[in-house]
Amino acid sequence: MAKTVPEGSDITRTRREAEIFTRYLIGRAPDKATVKLYVHIMQQSKAPIEAGDAQLLSFATRHAWSIGLLDSFAALFRPHAELRRRLYTLLAILESSPEYHDYFLPKQRSFVYLIFMGYAGARAVLKTAGGTVLAGLVRLT
Repeated sequence: MAKTVPEGSDITRTRREAEIFTRYLIGRAPDKATVKLYVHIMQQSKAPIEAGDAQLLSFATRHAWSIGLLDSFAALFRPHAELRRRLYTLLAILESSPEYHDYFLPKQRSFVYLIFMGYAGARAVLKTAGGTVLAGLVRLT
């Protein structure tokens, strides 16, 4: 059985999480309503967090630069990780909010955009490799 860490109700930590994760997802700070809803949803979650997930989540919130790497790692190797669950929860909040709907609607793109998509794909592969290494290091500490 996996070792677990009980989920706390530290509102300050959860607010900070909402701010950091929103910047990662859409590149800007969230509004107060988004933060409030995220905190409320996280407080309603009673499931304990596995120790490894708690380490990754803690590291990601202390080091915002690592979120993309750890998210890429978790997407392939730990799809049910707490970090992914929280990112998806916040993504659902943002996507359903009228203030942020433009971030999620399709846009007209030029043919040159295919070059960017190739770059984004290569970057995703590198992030996954880097995230795998980083996740191993986080768990060793």
